[in-house]
Amino acid sequence: MSIRSLVKEETNLDGLMERVEVAEASLEEMRRRVESLSRRLEELEYSAFQLEEEEEVVLITVPRRLHQK
Repeated sequence: MSIRSLVKEETNLDGLMERVEVAEASLEEMRRRVESLSRRLEELEYSAFQLEEEEEVVLITVPRRLHQK
């Protein structure tokens, strides 16, 4: 191999390495976002569960109050 082709290959490899680093940073950012969204989803599911429980209590309590009148 000539020196020019070696330099060209090294330059190409440097460019590829930069692209890999950018891709890795993007991937890490995506992982953080997915983790954040997963935590938020868990919070919303828990809130929905609590609301369902409260709704059941209200549905049971309201008829009793109406029945007592």
